[in-house]
Amino acid sequence: MTSLNNFMPPMVESCPVYYCDQLERILLADAAKEKQESEKNAQVQELNTVKQEFKEYKKESQETLKSESEKFKRHIASQDEIIIQKNLELKKRGLRMNEIYQEAKLKYENRKDHVVLIQGKLTERKQTIKEKNVEINQIYYEKKRQVRKLVSGHKQQIRNLEEKHKREMKKLEQKYKLKMVLCDDDNKEEEFFSSSEDLE
Repeated sequence: MTSLNNFMPPMVESCPVYYCDQLERILLADAAKEKQESEKNAQVQELNTVKQEFKEYKKESQETLKSESEKFKRHIASQDEIIIQKNLELKKRGLRMNEIYQEAKLKYENRKDHVVLIQGKLTERKQTIKEKNVEINQIYYEKKRQVRKLVSGHKQQIRNLEEKHKREMKKLEQKYKLKMVLCDDDNKEEEFFSSSEDLE
């Protein structure tokens, strides 16, 4: 489709009406394209933000899980030797395991709250996108209204010029017929030349 930047309409005096229709289609297409690109850019930006946050959260969770797993493995390894040598340490080990479980449970609850927080932010961003879409639609329809108003005025100007051209042609035709009548009369040859100057 022809871009508005490359569209060069002819002079108004020689512009047919279909150039106006072409201009309207181009302006409407440009406005629709601008609206689509604005919506797409807003959605892509929000999606990239959410993806980045999720990636960071996943990375942090994996690092925490790995750290806790290594810590737990080291603890088990150290406790295995104590369990083999001293059965009395079994109760102490059970208490320690319960403590580790409580810590892991607490961290899980904290992570759960973090997930809820991210979901809340996502909902807020969705609402922002919705509001931006409403604003973009308002701008699009306002531009569409301005384009139609401009094209309507342009068409009216062309019709006025066509009516003026018809009147001028009619005047020239009458003037030409009058001269022809004067030329047919041999006795009025001198009057023709003198009156032609007056008519001009």
